[in-house]
Parts: sequence; structure tokens; C-alpha cells
Amino acid sequence: MDYPAGDLAASRRACAAAMQVLWTLAETFPSVVLEANFRPHSDYERSRINLLDGRLVEVYCACPPVVAAKRYATRAASVTHHRAHVLSRLSDGMLAEFDQPHGVGQLIRVDTTESVEVASLAATIQALFSGRGPVRPASTTMRTAGGEPAPPSSFGDGWITPRAGTREPPTALPRGDRVRLERTQNMVASELLGTYLNDHLAGAATGSELAKKLSEENAGGRYGSFLAELATEIEQDRATLAELMDRLDIERSTVKQAAGWISEKLTRVKFSDSLTGSADLKRLLEFETLSLGIEGKQAMWRSLRQVSDRYPELAADLDALVKRAEEQRSGLEEHRLDAASKALG
Repeated sequence: MDYPAGDLAASRRACAAAMQVLWTLAETFPSVVLEANFRPHSDYERSRINLLDGRLVEVYCACPPVVAAKRYATRAASVTHHRAHVLSRLSDGMLAEFDQPHGVGQLIRVDTTESVEVASLAATIQALFSGRGPVRPASTTMRTAGGEPAPPSSFGDGWITPRAGTREPPTALPRGDRVRLERTQNMVASELLGTYLNDHLAGAATGSELAKKLSEENAGGRYGSFLAELATEIEQDRATLAELMDRLDIERSTVKQAAGWISEKLTRVKFSDSLTGSADLKRLLEFETLSLGIEGKQAMWRSLRQVSDRYPELAADLDALVKRAEEQRSGLEEHRLDAASKALG
């Protein structure tokens, strides 16, 4: 975001919007880590935290106000300080807003005036997440490397960590929340699957074009019959992938398709006789490029087989597609080695 220099009102609007997003996500997902400067005297923030059901862990980063003020001023003077943070220093009143933890769940107080034993802190948090620690409000003081506890009067830059690692059954969430959560998770998974398959579709188009080119260039030669059959199968595999994407209602990415087309044309230039200096070496490099593409396709079919139970639309015989990719690569490898002997022998 771009902020006018010194626009405190704009900065506060952005902060409020960011916090609203934080609270909304926290109420949606079953395991989250929230990082912010939480105000323990704010009734609103306390009410939002109280809405988070499940295991709550608060990590309170303790720091004397004078040290906190100095750190803030140093950071504000840095050239890397974002203009969204327009204040150059924190007043005593602002510091007083963070003088104690919220104390609504299991509390871990960390002294940040010295180096923190991160491994020990992580182990403590993990124990609480796994259910080995108390659920009711309690306090644990993490000592610094010097062995001193955190000072009682301190400035907090804390994490509230709701529901992370809870062993409670799914019914701990109201049914409406569970339905919204499942829908959100499904939407995210579908979006990622779409990105994944669009990448492979672009690669499949590139591989199909390369296979056709090799088949035409080697027609009537020692590799002609094999390459003609291979080109047909690779195009069939590309069509199968496109059909699966249609079943899944995944929109084709024109950007990725264009990138694939450009990649194939650049491959032609890269492997031209004028650059390789040898038709035999050119053929070997193209065989190896095609082999790598088939290996990637085989990995894709295996990945889809791994998640096929979650997507009924993946009704294709994925076992057969995996096997065919293995046979394609095995057959091409035999010819690749022959081509290597001619090019490099």
C-alpha cells in the first residue's frame, strides 16, 4: 500500500482492516497463530479473543517500557521502516496499553531484554499444543540465557494462539462453523489443484508439440515408428488431462498456455543445428527433454491417484496412465541411449 507521508488516519484505517481480517480468519480455521500488539485493557479485543473456543496459549514478549520506546524509535528512524507506521516514537500512554498480558489462556511470559532460548520456548509451546499442558489460565515464565525472569512491568508484543494443536474432536466447533470451514478448505484445495493441473497442461502441450516435431523429423528413420506412436500417446494423455480439468470445472490459464507455447518455440531455437553444431547432438538433447517431460507427467498421474478419493471427478484409470508413462519413458530411454552413442561416441 502507498500512504501519504505522515497520514496517521490512513495508517490507523489500515491497521483496523488488518485486525478485522485477523479476527475473521481466527474464527474460521481450527488451528491458527495470531501475531499482533494486543491491548489487554481493550474490552473489544478481549471479547474477540473469548469467542475463540478451544485451547488458548498466549506468548507475552516482556520488555521494560523504556527499552521498548528506544527500540521503536530506532526502528522508526530506519530507512526500511514502512511509511504505514507514521509515528516516530511511542508515548507513555501508548506503552501503558500493553503493560500486561491478556491472561485468557495458558500464559508464557518471555523476557526479550536478553537472548531468548528459542528451543526451550518452542518445546514449551509444543507441549501445550499437544495437550500435555494445562488448559485453564496459568503462567509460565521463560528465563533468559542469564537465568533472570522477565520483569513484572513490561511491554507486550504478543501472540495469542487459539486452538492450535487441540485434541478436541471436530464437534468442538458449531455445525455452521464446521460447514464454513470445510467449504473454505475445499475452495483452497480446489484452487491449488487448478494451479497444479494448469502447470502440467502447459507442459503437456509443450511435450506434445516436441513429440510431433521429433516424429516428423525422424519419419522413415530408425526412430520413426517409435516416435510416431509416442507422439500419438502423448497427445492422448494431454487430451485426458484436459478432460479431467473440465470435469473438475478448472478454468484454463491462458497465461500458462502461452508460456508453454513460448517455451516450446525457445526449445526449438536452443536445439537448432546452428547452436548444437550437430544433428545427432540436437536429437539427443531433444530426446532427453522429452524424457524429463514424461517423468513429470508420470509424477502428476501418481499425485492425482494419491488424492483421487477426495475428487470423484478423477474417474480416469490413473493406474493405467501411470503404467503407460513408465512404458513411454522406458521405451524412449532405449532410443536415447542409442542416440547418445551416435552423438557422443
